[in-house]
Amino acid sequence: MQLPSYLLFDLGGVIINIDFERSMQAFYPLLLPEYQPQLQSWNDLAQRPFFHDYECGQIDTPTFYSHLKQYMRPGVSIEEIENAWMALLLDIPAGRVRLLQRLRTAGYRLMLLSNTNPAHIERIEAMFNRLHATSFYKLFDDLFFSYEIGYTKPDSRAFQYVLDKSKAQANDILFIDDSAANTEAAAQVGMHTYLVPQNQLDIAKFSAYEIQKS
Repeated sequence: MQLPSYLLFDLGGVIINIDFERSMQAFYPLLLPEYQPQLQSWNDLAQRPFFHDYECGQIDTPTFYSHLKQYMRPGVSIEEIENAWMALLLDIPAGRVRLLQRLRTAGYRLMLLSNTNPAHIERIEAMFNRLHATSFYKLFDDLFFSYEIGYTKPDSRAFQYVLDKSKAQANDILFIDDSAANTEAAAQVGMHTYLVPQNQLDIAKFSAYEIQKS
């Protein structure tokens, strides 16, 4: 089955491997004892208002780190906080980079829609340069970061923003993500969707995907 002309990828868990719990494990010994029971999972952290503000571009990185520091033991440095924040970023498999390059060479328009923040994007770009001698800005035609567009998935406004900016028809876009909530939201606006398990984008199976259309 032929792919739609526009391929809209998620970043974390699809292009780059991630493990949210690595960050939480790194944060745990830094936390004040009274906050350890409250911040045991990524979801616990993601529910804090300042987390959403950061991913929607309403606060900058130093302000975000200062919010985190309020939960930390005396003497914990910003560098330690930053290292824990970055711990979730794992590797970028070469096969996925080659897949993107092949798809773009074949004439598909590649786009990316990610719930993310400037600190992670800066680190990921450095990883692309170090590991693959390329920039991920060169791999995509359009990049939509939540902190730049002001919306996070699965908010329908994030998908509408992509449609408005790309001028693409929803039924000509395939959205690839590792979150069922996100693919369901994309389907609601009329996009084709491809749900992949986190960190398990199968290159061989990708070209034989099954379209799930609303």
